[in-house]
This record gives sequence, structure tokens and C-alpha cells, in this order.
Amino acid sequence: VADITYKDVKKISDDAGNITEEVTDVAAVVFNNTYKITGEADVIIEGLKIFEKYSLKDNKFTFILSDHRMESLKIAQNDENGRFSFSIHCDPSFVGKTTTYYVTERNENKQGIIYDETIYKIEVTAEDNNRGGIAVSVTVNGEAYDPDKEQIVFKNYFHFEPPEKPK
Repeated sequence: VADITYKDVKKISDDAGNITEEVTDVAAVVFNNTYKITGEADVIIEGLKIFEKYSLKDNKFTFILSDHRMESLKIAQNDENGRFSFSIHCDPSFVGKTTTYYVTERNENKQGIIYDETIYKIEVTAEDNNRGGIAVSVTVNGEAYDPDKEQIVFKNYFHFEPPEKPK
């Protein structure tokens, strides 16, 4: 901590052009610094659909992003490669909090399909990045989320039972 003295210096000139300085000590200087988080962040959560022994078609299966009460927030459908994703937007109100989400597959009750009933717990933690923005970390079932890994995977199977032949 430095001991600093502030002085107020005024330069005064008279009609003859002579300049004099008037110096007074300043009793206190108050700096009112403010810091506000104005940044926002978007997190993309990606998943993969596998339909054992069958090729996938766009929009064949539906996935749900739910809040901590399992109330649906967003819906996504797979692409032809089985990929789907959700975007989670974090504004300054998220800072200092961990928000829990769940990703599930909707059981459409299509004949012969055995649906994956796995529930993935997603936790999004938003922190101040000390530059006015938001730093976000994400876990999937307690493990740090890595978009290069397949951490959210739903596997479905097809089971067909032929009708009984009449006797």
C-alpha cells in the first residue's frame, strides 16, 4: 500500500501574462469503480443415436432437454448420421450457479422398436471470467463434457415378432 498525497493545482494568469500556481491539498479522493458482467455464453450439447442393424433417417428419433423437474425445455431430432444437439444459453443471471438439465429420448411407441431409456444428467456451471464475460463448464453424469467424445449415446433395437400362423 502506497501513501499517496493528491494536490489540486490551478494555474492562474493575470492581465500582464504572469502565471502563478495555486496549490491545495485534496483531503480525499474517491474512486467509484464498477464492474458488471455483460457477456453471455452458449453451450452446445451433442449426442448420438444408434439404431442397431438399421440405417438412420433424418428426424426419425426425438430427444428432449428437460430442466431439473424433468419438464421439457427443448426438443431435437437426429440427422442422417444419428447426431443431434441442444444449445443452452447462459446470461449474467446464471453466474455463480450450477443448473441441472436432463437429456432423454422420447419413446414414440413405434411397433417393434425397443427404445433406450437412459437419462443423462447435464450440469452447467457459469462463473465470472473476470473480464466481464462468462466462463462455462459442463458435466455429463458427473464427468467433464468433451464434445469430441461420445458421452450421450442412445441405442435402439428393432425386435419383430411375426404374427402367429392360424391353426
